Amino acid sequence: MDALKCLEKKHFNLILIVLLHVFDVVYLSRPEPGEVAQIKCVCQGSKKTRLGEVLEADIIVNVTDINGNKIKKVPHGALSHLEVTGEGLKSKQLQKVILPNTGFALRQVRFEGGNLGQRELCVKYHDFTDYVKLQMMAGLPTKLIFVDPALN
Repeated sequence: MDALKCLEKKHFNLILIVLLHVFDVVYLSRPEPGEVAQIKCVCQGSKKTRLGEVLEADIIVNVTDINGNKIKKVPHGALSHLEVTGEGLKSKQLQKVILPNTGFALRQVRFEGGNLGQRELCVKYHDFTDYVKLQMMAGLPTKLIFVDPALN
């Protein structure tokens, strides 16, 4: 019986020793974005502009993965895969810029000709497409005609 008490006592001490040791575990989690799954275009200011004038605000193209994580760094040559179209869009004047931790920015957006009212700007990156609706207002006159009242 004394041997059993001694054995239990040793076992008890061993458990105490294990419980007194504390292990510090450091776990760092850094989510890494996956492959591109969607783009979302946002106009940073007013969506209204006059025909023939440059839109004052930049249009930001957010590039995210399937979980909504922003793609931190777009691949080299990504601008060549970014297509922007729209009725009357002056595409030669349009500037496409890579933004770190976001995606792209569209600057110098300008429309000429066509009807007043709502216009859609179509932004396509690889197989992903999003649209920005802009409001076109009357711009400056492009031509003035002087009428001679004596001709009547």
